[in-house]
Amino acid sequence: MIQTVKAAGNSIEEAAAYLELPVEQIRECVRYYADYTDEIDEWSARAPAIAEREEASLRRQQAALG
Repeated sequence: MIQTVKAAGNSIEEAAAYLELPVEQIRECVRYYADYTDEIDEWSARAPAIAEREEASLRRQQAALG
């Protein structure tokens, strides 16, 4: 969600409208991000590699079955 807020020019209201979520939920995400910025940024940087690895694993499993 924080990427959406940033992409919306840091507008919580615009991000909430785009995500079709309550503004307060987006505010809570921003508060959480403010408290755990380093951890979230680290996870966000690793997420694409994790997704790629999992997708490759799924393709191997599907190939093995069939």
